[in-house]
Amino acid sequence: MQQMPEHRIPGTFTNNLHDLTTEQLKELTDYLEQRLSSMGTDGDCAYERALTRVYHQLLDRLREHLDAPKASA
Repeated sequence: MQQMPEHRIPGTFTNNLHDLTTEQLKELTDYLEQRLSSMGTDGDCAYERALTRVYHQLLDRLREHLDAPKASA
């Protein structure tokens, strides 16, 4: 059985942003921004256009989550 590589995007396998640390949220935001930058703002094909829409939606959610005040435990 093949093992997963150690290098993965932080938080990729979670459905809940609350499970991620602030650092992981920032790393994921940086990664998505870099991907958008490399693809261009609108993408060159239907696949990239779909990805850019999803990435923009994810970035909006990540930024909202990063900007939200933390609830005290």
